[in-house]
This record gives sequence, structure tokens and C-alpha cells, in this order.
Amino acid sequence: MQDIVKWLIHLEHLTGDLYRDAALFFQDDKELSSFLNRAAEDEALHFHFMCSAAEYLRSMTDTIRPAITLNNAMKAEIEEPLAKGKDLLDSGKITRNDMLGYLIEIEFSELNDLFLYVVNLLKKRSREFQYIAARIEGHKKRLENFLLSISDGKKYLDTIKSLPNLWKNKILIVDDEPAIVYLLKALLEKDGPVETAGNGQEALQLTMRHYFDVIISDIGMPILNGIEFYKQASAKDSNIGKRFLFISGEPSPEDIDFFAKNNLTYMIKPVPINEIEEAIHKIIGRTLTDD
Repeated sequence: MQDIVKWLIHLEHLTGDLYRDAALFFQDDKELSSFLNRAAEDEALHFHFMCSAAEYLRSMTDTIRPAITLNNAMKAEIEEPLAKGKDLLDSGKITRNDMLGYLIEIEFSELNDLFLYVVNLLKKRSREFQYIAARIEGHKKRLENFLLSISDGKKYLDTIKSLPNLWKNKILIVDDEPAIVYLLKALLEKDGPVETAGNGQEALQLTMRHYFDVIISDIGMPILNGIEFYKQASAKDSNIGKRFLFISGEPSPEDIDFFAKNNLTYMIKPVPINEIEEAIHKIIGRTLTDD
């Protein structure tokens, strides 16, 4: 397993370098260069994720036994689009259309069976690797949005949409009223797996073990209220606030002031379900494509 992850780290490094070099080569093409720079940043993040995987696996050598191995033929096949893209870039003869084509090939090479195997294995064991899987989905969504935004990119959309998925949006509902929890869960399960908690303390424990794309929370709850839940959760994950959606019947002026100061999304009951769904989709879209 260590050999597999070491090679994946090498692959992420190669991909990031190629995207950075290509961004510089196409610097006069602002939209392509900007996307390639952002893609290079994503690859740097993936590189650090794989380094974390290597550290994790070193500590788990007695409990994780690989079911697959790596050989030179597989390495060469997966690295081929990177090598071809680099050679053409170095020659100075690469066109925008060439780069778009290689971009698609490289993304498919990067999400190879070994990469998928490692991430799928580790996301079952650690919240950190659930976050990795979610960020990879964000990278794919950025690529899809970029192709959709350019006239010569639309022909690649069907291909990029067929990339394998590593993550389904996960929602946490936190409320002490069972009827509300039941209703929201039934309505939102089509957007992804839904977990529930009856108070902030239960929810805090869940967020320590699992990554959630959206956290829908009431304010007034026993044991630990929604505001205190947010404060304790954000002390452990400084980015968690952008994934919160507070829904409350009677938020106090102090609550509303707190939401404003912390840039938190909130809604006041009763709320039309379509507005809740719109707010959730907005949060998912933002967290998928933000850092």
C-alpha cells in the first residue's frame, strides 16, 4: 500500500507541475490560464492529501492489507497523457484545443482505479478523508463549470460527467422536534444521505466523526443549543460555518446579530420547502467550489 500511495503522490506532483506550466504558456488566454492555475492549486491540495494518506497508512500497517498491487505497465499507461501533454507543451506547439483534450485525459488518468481504491478505503476510516473525497468532487465541479462557460468546452461535458464519483452530498439535521426532523429527512434524502441529531451535543459528536456538506440546525434545543453547537464545532473546523443553515421559529435579536457577524445563513419558520432546498443547493454549490 505504501508503494501505491507514494506513486500517487508522484502523480499529483506531475499533474500540478503540468497545469502550472500550461497556465504560464497560455497566459494570454485569460480564461484558460486562470482555470489552469486554479487546477494546479487543487492538485497541490490533492498532493498534501496523499501525503496525509501516507502518514496514516504508516501508522496502520498492521490493520490495512492492500487487495491490489502496482506494476510498471499500469504506471506507464496512467502517466501517458501527462507525458504527451508535457512533451507538446515543451515543444511550444500545443494549441488551446490540444490543452483541453489533454485536460480531460489527465483528469481521467488522475482518477485511476488505484486512486479511487485508496480514497474509498480511507474515507470509511477517517473524517479527514471524507473531506478529501468531497474536495475532489469540488475539483470535478469546477472543471465542469469551466467547460460549460466556454464555447469550445461544451463538447467535453458528457465525457467529464462520466468521471467516477467519490462523494455524495451528506446532510445533517439537528432539531429536538421529531416531526420536523422526520419531514426534513424525507424531503431531503433525494439530495444525498441524511443523518439526524436531537440536540447540539449529539450533532457535535457526529461532526467530529463525519464530514457533512450541509448542517441544518435549530437554535433552541436541550443540552446544547444551536448557537453553542456552532461555536464548539467551528472551534474545531474554522470553515464549518459556510456549511450551516439555521432554521428557527423565533430567533432573538442577539441571534440575528450573531448570524450577521459570523456570516451565517438562517431562515425563520415557517419556511417553504422549495426555499430550504434552494438554500441547501446554494450551500452545496459554494462549499464544493470554494477552498
